[in-house]
Amino acid sequence: MRWVRAIVDTEPRLGVLAGDRVQVLAGSTSLIELLAAGQLAEAGQHTLAHPETVLDLDDVHLFAPIENPLRSATGGPVRQPLAVRATRQYNQDS
Repeated sequence: MRWVRAIVDTEPRLGVLAGDRVQVLAGSTSLIELLAAGQLAEAGQHTLAHPETVLDLDDVHLFAPIENPLRSATGGPVRQPLAVRATRQYNQDS
């Protein structure tokens, strides 16, 4: 399943790419929220079966499905893995 974001009525909306169409998810949920809730597959199947709207691929500008990858589902910054933090600290101390 290929998730995308597209502008619908001046708002970025999440959708599923289905051939040459984007089937738009009902509501304003983000991909991060769906992942955090464990509902990604269910939401995708529902969107394919019952899209809020369907857009022709030629008529939309697509965006990455994750709006801001540097933010967590709670809105706070994502912490870097320990190895990355340790390497940066080592480089700063050297």
